Amino acid sequence: MYVKPADVLSPRGHVEVLDVLYDAGEWDVSVARINYRDELNQPFSECTGIRWNGNLDEGSKGMPLSRGYPVWFVIPKEFAACIQARALELNTDNIPAVIAEIKMKVESERALNPNTYMLEYKTARQLSETDVDAILASLKDVGIFEAFTEGAHTTDINGVHTLMLMFPAKRK
Repeated sequence: MYVKPADVLSPRGHVEVLDVLYDAGEWDVSVARINYRDELNQPFSECTGIRWNGNLDEGSKGMPLSRGYPVWFVIPKEFAACIQARALELNTDNIPAVIAEIKMKVESERALNPNTYMLEYKTARQLSETDVDAILASLKDVGIFEAFTEGAHTTDINGVHTLMLMFPAKRK
C-alpha cells in the first residue's frame, strides 16, 4: 500500500491535483498536473509534480516529504512538457490518460487562440466503445463535449480513434 498521488495535497490549501498522468504504484514514481501556490492569498498556477511513492506497509510515505507529509516536487517549466509527454506515453491506464491528454490539449488550444472552441483529437491507443463512452462522459463533467450527435468518434482501418470535441472559448 502507498499514498495515492491524488491524495498528495500538502501543504494544505497550496496544492490541488488536476490529473495524475502516471502512477507506477508502490516503490515507484508518479507524475501529475497540479495547481500550486506559495501563499494562500496568491492565485494557483499550473505545474507538473513528480514524487516517489514509497510503501506505507514498510514505513515509507515516499519522497519528497515535508514535516512528515507527502508533497510534490515541482518540475521547472522548461522540463514540464517532456515529462508530461513521457508520463502519458508510459501510462497504460487508457481512460485517465486520454482524458488528461485531451484536457491538456484543450488548455493549450485556449492559450494559443482564445477564440478556439473545437479540437480534433487522435490516438492510436486501444479503446473499446465502452472506453470512449466513459471518456466522453468524464469530459462532459469538465465542459468538453462531442462536436456532433453522430460521427464525433471515428476509428480508421489502422485503429486510430478520432474524437471531434467542442469546448467553450476562453473568457476574456
